Amino acid sequence: MHSILENPARRIPISSATTDQILSLINGSNDNPNKEKIQHLRTTTGKEYDRLKRKLVCFTPNAFFLKYVDSLSITSTTGYIYVDLDDDDGFNYEKEMNALKVNPNVYAAWDSVSGKGIGSLLKVDWVTQQNFEYVYSSAVKSLVEHGTSQEYIDPRCRDITRLNYLSLSENVYTNPDAKSLIEPEESIVSSVISLSLCNASNDTLLKVPVSLQRIKYKTDLEDWGDDENFRFIPEGKDYVRIYIGNGSYSKGERNYALFRVGCMIMKLNPHLKKDELSAHLWSVNQRMCIEPLAPLEVNGIALSIINIAHRNGLFAHSIKKKIWFKPGCPYTSHEKQSISAQLMANEKVRKTLLSFENAIMELQSNCEKITQKKLALKTGKSIATVKRHWQEVKKLME
Repeated sequence: MHSILENPARRIPISSATTDQILSLINGSNDNPNKEKIQHLRTTTGKEYDRLKRKLVCFTPNAFFLKYVDSLSITSTTGYIYVDLDDDDGFNYEKEMNALKVNPNVYAAWDSVSGKGIGSLLKVDWVTQQNFEYVYSSAVKSLVEHGTSQEYIDPRCRDITRLNYLSLSENVYTNPDAKSLIEPEESIVSSVISLSLCNASNDTLLKVPVSLQRIKYKTDLEDWGDDENFRFIPEGKDYVRIYIGNGSYSKGERNYALFRVGCMIMKLNPHLKKDELSAHLWSVNQRMCIEPLAPLEVNGIALSIINIAHRNGLFAHSIKKKIWFKPGCPYTSHEKQSISAQLMANEKVRKTLLSFENAIMELQSNCEKITQKKLALKTGKSIATVKRHWQEVKKLME
């Protein structure tokens, strides 16, 4: 599900649409609100071009938003990564479009507002707000591997809240059989390594075989029912996911980075012993640090984390996740987005009615007449909202 906005200056969604509905509008539909403006825009330049562009209806290709488009208001991701190719000097439209068409991860591609560049969606079933930058880099890598020229990829697409104009394209390319980018093995994987552990007493290295057992890398619910595929938790439940990052850790940030990752590992896997945690941190250290830490330092980080966990409990960054899907549930990413949108809409209605109920009780206790205007003032809702729910409000007053 995508959010629709009146123009790029007003970042308040006015409606929503599925991916296929968006593509249908772009594909020359008479229902496209930008159709006449774009046709005119493509015949102009300079200030007139910019003026028309600022009035175009937009959509959010990467995520769905209910009230406002910013990083704090993301309801869900769309299951796609948006990448556009700018028509800079030397841009070969045919070559770039053909490269997108042979890429098995590309779900759709279309002409940009100017009619010279290209917009595209790559399918990614496992994209989240937390791993978006990593997934974006993976999407760019897929494009380049299949012939897309990296110099034309707009780096601003790295922003999950980026808006895209609802364009107009006579021949939208779609691939209903597009394959999701492959989710990499978690950075913490099942393997056996020879971990160089350091004997703290004499600082000598010991080769100790340590088994890296597969561990939990994200929070999940443990009490799923047999016939339960999703659950809505109104107050939200703390959700932690181990995210190693895409770039390398520099010399100045590696200690904190390993400590942060270790805290997340331990928060999700409190049964781990020090040597097991050290082994996982050593794996991350070797893979991510430009100059890996010595075994003694990695051991020290693991020991600190274990001590803090036993003494005060660990802090690990989390978000309040309200909508949970059972692992292995039969829903596609589109179906999950639709279910999430409906659940959030229902919750919004529930909270609105609850505020009305509290306001009615207060007015009744003061022997005041209940009117739409008074309800609006008491709850901070608009008159239009009160009128829309007036029949339910009447039932509350009975």
